[in-house]
Amino acid sequence: MFSPCGDRVASSDLGTIVKLWDVRSSECRHTLVGDHVNGFVYSPNGSQVVSYSFSFGFKPTVQVWDAETGVLNRTLTSHGQCVNHVVYSPHGDQVVSVGDDTTVRVWDAAMEECHQILIGHNVRVSFVTYSPRGDQIATGGEGGSLKMWDLEEETCHWTLSGHNDWIARIVYSLQGDLIVSSSWDESVRLWDVASGQCRAVIRGFRERVNDIAWIEDSGVNYLATGCSDGMVGMWKVEVNEDRCDVSLQWGRMRGGLNVVDATIDGVHGLSQLNKQLLLQRGAT
Repeated sequence: MFSPCGDRVASSDLGTIVKLWDVRSSECRHTLVGDHVNGFVYSPNGSQVVSYSFSFGFKPTVQVWDAETGVLNRTLTSHGQCVNHVVYSPHGDQVVSVGDDTTVRVWDAAMEECHQILIGHNVRVSFVTYSPRGDQIATGGEGGSLKMWDLEEETCHWTLSGHNDWIARIVYSLQGDLIVSSSWDESVRLWDVASGQCRAVIRGFRERVNDIAWIEDSGVNYLATGCSDGMVGMWKVEVNEDRCDVSLQWGRMRGGLNVVDATIDGVHGLSQLNKQLLLQRGAT
């Protein structure tokens, strides 16, 4: 994971060590030795690294490190079971952690005090993300449990029903009017934030959809998907009044490239060989 400024990279083998590397010199600046690492995240200003842990028979922890000195600032043991994800708010003034104890915990930026404990999931929670404005979060977990929360009111705004297996990833559109969820049930769903209604379902994946990303380019919305079978897809999303129309632009499997409804007319910088390849794969 790159730091926000791009000058450092953090890595871990999911043991007990996180290493912070200098991008230019390729030297390891700090070795953070803590508990069994499930994941980690940089603060938006790059000053802190937060790691979160499995339990492995011990109390699960969230550990806050100084990214400049490598010093451990504090260890939190509030979660009763494995901590699965931690995320900073867009402005860096809050942190949210979720875990197997079914709770969603909202902290101050220094992670010295837990301001809110959001109760509503009755299953393990695997993922959390902030809305672009930072006033909402979306959380997901076991069995397709998916919720949107209003942080100011400290209430669950919507419970979104549709997935039937673990939620792998959740992203907001850049305007914050849609959220997209991917699941181990081999589907992706697009939801309207204002109404909580499902606007589109993408099916046809052959394995778990582990990762998604929302992209906007020249006013056009795209959704990138990644599956456990190695399939990477790029989808065009057209947002209409009551639905979203989603079409596959290209898909890359191990050993092959498929291009659907894509055009290279007016595209600059392609070599003749690349043009021939794309035309052969179905581009126009």
